[in-house]
Amino acid sequence: MKRYKFTLLVLFALILSCNNESVDDDPQNITPPEEDQDDRSSTPCAFNLSNLNQGDVITIDCLLDLGGQTVNIPNNVTLEFDGGDIINGTLNFAANGKIDTRLLNLSLKINGEATVIANNFIFIPSRWDIVQGAINGEIAFKNHENIQEAVDLVKRLTPIANFERTNFSISRMDAFFESNSGGDFQVMEIPSNFNLIMSDETVLRVFSVNDPRSTSKIIRLVGVTNISVKGGKLIGDRLERIQPRVGSVLFDIKGSQNILVENVSMTLGSVTGLTINSVGRKGNPIADGTDYFPSKNIIVRNCFFDSNRSNNLSITDGEDITVENCQLFRVGNTIGESTGEAPRIGIVIEPVQGQVVERITIKNNEVREGQGISILAAFGNDFLITGNTTDGGVGWNGASNVRIIDNPSIGGVSAGDDNGFNLSQSIGNVVRNNVIRNAPTGIRATNDDVIIEDNQIINCKVGMQLANLKDSQVRNNTITSNVEDSFGINSQIRVDNVLVTGNTVTLENGRAFALGGINDDEVSTLVIEDNTFDCGKTGRITFSKGINIINNTFLKTGFGITSSSRIRVIGNNITNTRDNFNAFFINNSLAVDDIQVLDNFIESRAERGSNAIRLHLSGSVDQNTLINSATNILVRNNRFKVFGNNFAINSVNFNRVKIENNKIEIDLDACCNQAIFFRGDNSFLTGNTDFSGNPLQKTDIIGNNNIIN
Repeated sequence: MKRYKFTLLVLFALILSCNNESVDDDPQNITPPEEDQDDRSSTPCAFNLSNLNQGDVITIDCLLDLGGQTVNIPNNVTLEFDGGDIINGTLNFAANGKIDTRLLNLSLKINGEATVIANNFIFIPSRWDIVQGAINGEIAFKNHENIQEAVDLVKRLTPIANFERTNFSISRMDAFFESNSGGDFQVMEIPSNFNLIMSDETVLRVFSVNDPRSTSKIIRLVGVTNISVKGGKLIGDRLERIQPRVGSVLFDIKGSQNILVENVSMTLGSVTGLTINSVGRKGNPIADGTDYFPSKNIIVRNCFFDSNRSNNLSITDGEDITVENCQLFRVGNTIGESTGEAPRIGIVIEPVQGQVVERITIKNNEVREGQGISILAAFGNDFLITGNTTDGGVGWNGASNVRIIDNPSIGGVSAGDDNGFNLSQSIGNVVRNNVIRNAPTGIRATNDDVIIEDNQIINCKVGMQLANLKDSQVRNNTITSNVEDSFGINSQIRVDNVLVTGNTVTLENGRAFALGGINDDEVSTLVIEDNTFDCGKTGRITFSKGINIINNTFLKTGFGITSSSRIRVIGNNITNTRDNFNAFFINNSLAVDDIQVLDNFIESRAERGSNAIRLHLSGSVDQNTLINSATNILVRNNRFKVFGNNFAINSVNFNRVKIENNKIEIDLDACCNQAIFFRGDNSFLTGNTDFSGNPLQKTDIIGNNNIIN
């Protein structure tokens, strides 16, 4: 039974060509293009080739019909083109024969020892019986056989001894090809030392076979070297394909080296646009290792990818690969009844067990409007991701020596994964000098050995999230946001030997940081040092341990500590300008321990409801509980300043506290303020003076067993 090709859906102007013109994907509307002029003489030749002598040079300027016969050609005969043709037969060259590529066609068979005069071949569809437009499956399969025959013939006739590569050009063509029914085949398999050159008017379409065993490949390179594929539009069968096979990719590179893919458009693949893989796996070689051939020295440049179902471009095994100046749009989107399929990534580096990916450069690409992360390095080593523009995230999971640097606009960075195995695989990574915009989280860092520096993070809900991060530095970044209730820096789980320094955080209506539930051990430490925070809401440290806040500047609001221990607040300049906000506070004395507040300048410029420092226990508790609360809290050598009817130090229901050698300035003319307002027991309040060293005025201290000087 013949099968005819009709589309189920029309792709409504989603698919763009490399020059951003629309592509009509309805084959019922495809008008076969006019071929380039190939005017040849139809005048029958007045000679035949049966009486040739050795060394003859014959010019073909007429139509030579061999009538299905085989003609034996003597040694050293050359057949030149001059507007004629040879059809319908076989030429059997004895030795050292030569033939002009313009004489080659499907009806002419070439046997024996012949080579082409020059290595430039122009593929004219009609000369190879390519039927264009809407066709049935049998014709689509014949199209595949015929174009592959042309590739194989031209390659066979082009000796490497004479020519570095075969040049195979296609100009105007828009045709469907079916390469398999239940097998892993392709429209064209390209041999080594070969240049496939297509124009903007070259369109190769997958004729869909609704068989889960079949693939939808158009071009495949397997174990070959020295190839370029330039131009052309490869259009898949995603809209018709109900059960795509995993291996369905429009362009498949396996175990090949020295490859250039340039200006190729790959759209509507039923799974992936382009995949770069190996033959075999390095981690699983046979005894002599000959079954593993990696892809190597590959450049993918100025290509266009759109609406491929799973990934636009995938690298699963290879070395020294560059993807540059490409456009990758709308991966994994739902189009009509065709839903996307995970992972829906623009560019993904995803080796699995036994596969190896190293030295990959992803630069100057545009990735947007997809359903997943834009660029992801799942595993592998030594990746440079630079100069890219994306509206989705960029990042890595278990990869090492990843450099995400100098990207002008990206939609977030995912710096690692807190899966235990992934953490063990990932070291030496850098996120530097990127502009990150409009992401839920600007940078999420989860790894060992990460440097995050000199980035601009703009209008993200969370500027940075540090989760299970170790031995890392976050320095000299700028975080700005007008997003409501945003955060500069968040942390989770464990943050150990991490330095956050030199950053500037400006949030109109957000918090400098929210550090919650980190470090349940007694050794892990997070240091936040020499940063500037200009934020509309108070920062928070809750249920955490091992945090040092050192030499930072807080311009509008400060921060507070709740139910935490092993906290150091040293040398900061903290200013609050908002009513009913405290410049600094410690909450819940029943759960705090080992907190030191040393050598800070803490000031509240608000008119009311604002303390320079407030120590407060929420809720009602009995006196026996209070006596044992708040151990190892030290407030020493700070300068506190408040205006109006506010308290400099306000401590209620905190016991066992040391408030020592602080200098305090208040408005002595205000009616309702205090230098120290204290309600607690078993505490030391000693050596506190005004800024001039004089004894304090306006203190209100009540409690038992306190030492006051």
